This record gives sequence, C-alpha cells and structure tokens, in this order.
Amino acid sequence: MKHYMPPKWLPARMCTRWRVLLLLGLAGPFRCSDSPETELHDAHRDLELLAQRLKVPTELPTVVLVGHHNDGKSGLLEALLGIRISHVGSSITTRRPLRIHSQHDERFETPVLYLTRDNGEEQACTASELRAHVEAENERLAERGAYDSSEIRVRLVWRHAASLVLIDTPGLLSVPAALGETADAAMLRSSEEVQALVLKQLAPPNRLILCLEDTSDWQVPLTRAVVQRADPKLSRIVLVATKLDSKLSQVGRGSGGGGRRGGRSGRQQHQALQQQQK
Repeated sequence: MKHYMPPKWLPARMCTRWRVLLLLGLAGPFRCSDSPETELHDAHRDLELLAQRLKVPTELPTVVLVGHHNDGKSGLLEALLGIRISHVGSSITTRRPLRIHSQHDERFETPVLYLTRDNGEEQACTASELRAHVEAENERLAERGAYDSSEIRVRLVWRHAASLVLIDTPGLLSVPAALGETADAAMLRSSEEVQALVLKQLAPPNRLILCLEDTSDWQVPLTRAVVQRADPKLSRIVLVATKLDSKLSQVGRGSGGGGRRGGRSGRQQHQALQQQQK
C-alpha cells in the first residue's frame, strides 16, 4: 500500500489543511472503486500518526457551507455526504445550522444516522425521520419569524464516510437594492440576524469555508462580501460557483456577464481578487 506522507517539517496549519482537502476528496457518493478511497483513508491515518509524532494538537476538521438562499448548499452537502437528508429545492428556509459529524467506520456497510435531541440524548433515526425533524424545526421558527443559532446535531457513521464535521448554515438574505431605505424593517432585521448567525459559525480560525456564489451576476459577489468579514484575506475559503450552466455562453465571450455595462471580465475579476489577498 502506498502511503502519502507529508514532510516532517510541514507546519501544523498546513498539515490541518492537507487533512481537510484529503477528507473532502473522500466525501461524496461518486467513487469508481474502493481502492482509491482506501488509499485516501490510509493517507488520512498517516497524517494523524504524523501529528502524534510531532506532538501537534489536532481536532476534527470542520467545513462550513455558506451561501445565499437557494444557492444550492443543501445539494452540495448531500453530494459530499452521499445520502439525502433534506428536500433539495424546497421553499422552506433553513433557520438553524445543521451540524453533521461524519465518522468513517468500516463495519457499517450502510449509512447510520443519529440525531441529538433537545435533552442531549442521541437517538438512531432514518433519513426520512431526520428530514421531518429539520423541516418541523424550520416551520416552527418560520411561524415566529425567527432564527436559532443553536445547532441541529447529527452523527453519520458509514464505511464511505469521511471523518470530519460539515455545517450547513441558513441561507443569507439580500435586501433588494431597489428598495433602498424603504426596505421592510423585518426584512432588514432578518438579514442582519442571519449574517450574525453565519459569522458566528465562521469565527473559529481553523474552519474551512465552502463559499457558494451564484453566478447570475459576476459583478456582485454577495457571499464573499459576507465571508470576508470573518476571513479578510480569503485564506481559508474554497469558492464554489453555482448555476454556472446559465453563464457558459458569457464565459465563452469573456464578458463575465457585465460586458453590456462595460464591466470587468471573469479573468479580470479573478486577478482583482488575487490582488486583494496580497
């Protein structure tokens, strides 16, 4: 078996990031065979052993999904997990963070889910039972027009699971610019409440951020504008462009969706972003 060992001088921060990227490679249902997956699990174990030899404190890698409402966070989460746990495309707004502790265990041929109840007890549940619980919580909060920063905690155990934590956050809300100062006070309050909730999840500096950006308008990176408040240099984000199929023709023209308005191309946008990071 081939082992992928990072050099002994590798800094702890880079070692952690290497672990996260390996684990993301393990996640997801699209695998050609067990052999590459087994090698990646071996690589992860080697990194853990290296951290022990170097006496570097480690923690379970945590990845936070951030995006605006209907940007595709739930679909991406389920693609990484390999199981369906929500009604993708549902009109119900997510109002509580969903924290999934994914555990790799060769003994489990099929995925097993455990839901932590409000009393702290962990109970086994089916995917449909978890969906019903999440939707009931969202509907309860929607009736009050409220959001809740406390997490819905779930544990997933499966031989195809990667050992990491995935956190799905409520979708960010954008107040239409056309409304200006006349925007509804409740809408503004909800937008600020969601941003505060998301920024709280992004605060720990060791968390990796999957930043989902709707490509409907290249000129307005709404999600990145929020993420930069927690990570000004964008040093720990992975940018995920969603709904890209609607922009392929514009990419081909190099207009970036802003050609008609004299806007910058996608390449120019990327170069500008690189300059911000320096």
